[in-house]
Amino acid sequence: MVSKRYSTMRSGATGLLLAVCLASLAPGLPATAGPCPQDPAPRPEPTPEERAASRERRLRATFLKHFAQLVTWPDEVFESEEQPFVIGVVGPDPLCAELDEVMAELEIEGRTVRVRRFGRFAGLEDPTVLRGCQVLLVAEPDPIVQGRIVEVLSESSTLTVSDALGFADAGGGIQTFVAENKPRFEVNREVLEQVALRPSSKLLKLSRPAPKRPEPGRR
Repeated sequence: MVSKRYSTMRSGATGLLLAVCLASLAPGLPATAGPCPQDPAPRPEPTPEERAASRERRLRATFLKHFAQLVTWPDEVFESEEQPFVIGVVGPDPLCAELDEVMAELEIEGRTVRVRRFGRFAGLEDPTVLRGCQVLLVAEPDPIVQGRIVEVLSESSTLTVSDALGFADAGGGIQTFVAENKPRFEVNREVLEQVALRPSSKLLKLSRPAPKRPEPGRR
């Protein structure tokens, strides 16, 4: 049975997520903000381009937060009451410090949130370490690598999220995208239910069909 406190949190998260979905991205802002800045030299204030990129990273991090709040994980995923809720990133980190800032002091299902960055998938000695994540942002650009990650997690209660074209069709959990200059997402309900994840009805109502990956030989 879901507690009143948790139900209130999920309701608030839904309202915030709906507001985010209805907010337009800055004019001309690309779907991907690009790599994190590499310790730039201090200066009085960021450029307009840097501010725009930071806003988009924060928006994408906020999506991850609300996805986590609007999906329910099976109790057996956690070995103890003290075990944290883990949000991981595999591939070149697209969210930088904004991810840590959005997740700071956050609790999911009464658990503290920990952010883990795994680097490139090819560099993992044991890819099954990804199964320790409750949410995994897949930032690998290669569709073949994306498929390997999905395969590794095929029997794990891990919510995979990516903005890669065709990610939902390829077995990913949630695919984010931009349509009409607004951020959207598609929930692959069948995949989530196969690994015992329960998306809320309100999250499913906000789901929209994502762009498909072109078939080989077709443009």
